[in-house]
Amino acid sequence: PKSRKKFLTVPANVPRFYIAREDLAALNSLLAQGDVEATIHCAMDWQPARTRNLFARLTEGSPPKNASSLDTKPVVFHAYYDSISVTPTLAPGAEQACGAATLLELARYIRNLPGSPPRPIYVLFTGGHGQTLAGMTHFVRRLSDGLERGWTADARGTLIARMGEPGIFVGLDLSTRSDRMGVFCLGHYREQPEGQIRPKFSNLGVKLDEFAKSFLTEYENLSVHTMTSFVDCINLSHGRGWWTFFPYRIPFESELPTLAGLPGVTLATVNDDRRHVDTPDDVEIHQRFDLFEKQIVHKPGERVGLAKIALAFAYWRGPFVSSQLDHTMAKVAGRAVWLDQEIDYTPNRPLRGAAVTYKTYKANKHLMGTRGVPMALTDAEGRFEFDGMMLPATWMRMPIVLEAYGLASKRFTEDNPNARKEYLGVVALSASPAGAIPLDGSVLYGVDCARQGEYPTELLIRKKVEHINLVAFPCKTITLAGLTEPRNFITLYDLVLLDAATESPPFQWGESLSDSWRGDPEENCITIWADPTLRVRLTLGFGFQEKRLILVNNTPEDPIGRGYRLSELETIPSWLLQGARSMWYLDEERVRSFETHGISNPRVHELHEESYQHLERAEAALERRDYQTYRMAAEQGWALESRA
Repeated sequence: PKSRKKFLTVPANVPRFYIAREDLAALNSLLAQGDVEATIHCAMDWQPARTRNLFARLTEGSPPKNASSLDTKPVVFHAYYDSISVTPTLAPGAEQACGAATLLELARYIRNLPGSPPRPIYVLFTGGHGQTLAGMTHFVRRLSDGLERGWTADARGTLIARMGEPGIFVGLDLSTRSDRMGVFCLGHYREQPEGQIRPKFSNLGVKLDEFAKSFLTEYENLSVHTMTSFVDCINLSHGRGWWTFFPYRIPFESELPTLAGLPGVTLATVNDDRRHVDTPDDVEIHQRFDLFEKQIVHKPGERVGLAKIALAFAYWRGPFVSSQLDHTMAKVAGRAVWLDQEIDYTPNRPLRGAAVTYKTYKANKHLMGTRGVPMALTDAEGRFEFDGMMLPATWMRMPIVLEAYGLASKRFTEDNPNARKEYLGVVALSASPAGAIPLDGSVLYGVDCARQGEYPTELLIRKKVEHINLVAFPCKTITLAGLTEPRNFITLYDLVLLDAATESPPFQWGESLSDSWRGDPEENCITIWADPTLRVRLTLGFGFQEKRLILVNNTPEDPIGRGYRLSELETIPSWLLQGARSMWYLDEERVRSFETHGISNPRVHELHEESYQHLERAEAALERRDYQTYRMAAEQGWALESRA
């Protein structure tokens, strides 16, 4: 649960360091020596990686003579085999390995059965789970395209083509810190409409629950309230919705077949917060195999066990759903490009190796065990693709927002020599010296958000394949954190960026917000970017309400302010105090101007003077590094001056 606090969905140039427990003694020894100067280096670049799905047939199936075609459709059991961590190079993934380990044993069990089940049985091990279920997305796309359009000559002899249309996908998403598992037809990955999906799987949930309870002969008074090892999480038989069995939002790989019109369910451990998943602490010592055994192992009279449930799918007669599922799987394809003014009239040069992502503003950062805000790297032509999107119903349509970045890395600068030259040429026009680009992972090129009509970054998915071009430009970023306005506790995401020379928006600029339309208390920040040669002024507000904060870099002698030169900043230092001071200096000038015309307001004077006292206290606290007092006093001064 704490892992979501350890990374951002905005391109803030903020280093992260992980300290292992065994290193604490040496670190404490250094700190005990008093003032120690040290330099800490870190480097973690986005790299393209190739993974594999492992697909195998266990049994060919032995249907009875009176079996219909619906009785002989294959069952595909699947699990992911990789892990994820907020510290990418330390991802032990002990809990996340439970599904794949169990699937291996299940495959061995089915393979050694004395007789073959009626339905053909396949197993699928998927990779890339941590990158928005990439392995399962690839498999489902290949299968659905083959079934819908026909298989190419090269693919007709492959196992996936020979399988035909599966009857159902059954995922295993297991962990060890609970003794119960349940069957789910929905998850939080794409949040498919429950009213359309759940009724079609309802009968399957009821029958599996009845089947599981038929083994519980040791219970005298069996009822829906009996705490059995298997739970029907499709229906509301326990008075609980499916989402209540987890404290956090959990995605299931079986959602992807359902998106493509193929039935998919997941057997998942319930009532387990999976607290060590997505961390370097996901190791064996934290696992509870005693509970895991109760969850999946058959015990006559007491527990049905996972193998018996698996055989229930293999021997199922008829369809697994009450009616056909809709095919709503879509994808977004596009290019990241930049303008080479010596060659093109419009942006058309590919930005190779650029990092491209999208946001739905549904807080997908908080998904358990995967990154709901994905990252793709463009190829040599600047192309990228995001698959596994949902073609929503009319009433559910919300646009996604795409972002593209060229990052200061060795790979990016070597792959884009002309773009590198363009960037250095722009930097040379600013106050900063145009030397070698420091390979520190900062943003060199950012997507242009200034002209949404001409170069849109927002995309409403209306068809199964959408295309978009993202235009990037040489830029400099700054990040502001702690955007909660103290008067009303509102996050100020309505930011206006102005060119100080023209008092108008820059020709090119961009911004990145956290992936939640409600705001995120753990990511209360915003990153903006523009031409590094510019001086900019900023105003922050909320919707149609008045501006709550201004950042203009003013002084008592120049209350209008010169603005901030982007090339000189990573962030605006002590921006809370600077913003409140900017408001105070501007109001001071306005109050004096009113008084020269005989206009005075005692209440404004009172608020203005009280704000001054708090800002003086905040400045003194900042000088002595008393950051708690600084923050409180600065917010009080800001609130009072905003009121004035």
